[in-house]
Amino acid sequence: MLPAVDGLVPFDYANMVIVGLGTPGACGYTTIAEMLAALLSRTLPASERERILEQEYGIRMDGSLRDGVRTLGSLGELYCEEARREGLACGLEQGLEQGLEQGLERGREQGRAQGLTAGRLEAFLSSAKALMEGMGMSASQAMDAMRIPDAERKELAALL
Repeated sequence: MLPAVDGLVPFDYANMVIVGLGTPGACGYTTIAEMLAALLSRTLPASERERILEQEYGIRMDGSLRDGVRTLGSLGELYCEEARREGLACGLEQGLEQGLEQGLERGREQGRAQGLTAGRLEAFLSSAKALMEGMGMSASQAMDAMRIPDAERKELAALL
């Protein structure tokens, strides 16, 4: 629904006007289509639409007809603005849904990676302690025996 214009009751623009143009190629078909295109144009200012109707189609612009031409132009702009707002809202909603889903997936992946890293570190720590206590090895000897990568030795040594 469009908002009220100049105190008129709001209506559904798509149901406002129904015009039978006839058959393409029939007498007057092109003229009516061109006149309606000028009358309903969203890009032409009202003054230009009025000029076209007067000069090219011989329609005399009196006060009520001039108001009607301006109202039709305003309604087209309102309809386009409403469609733009609806499209923007729909795009925003889709973007939020996509962003949320992508964020959740990234969070899951990061959580899995952190869990695996923490689990691996805990296993190394448990095994190193067992070797140190059971076999009397130093922390360095236990890490050598377990072939702990150099990149992880510092963190593991701090926990031992």
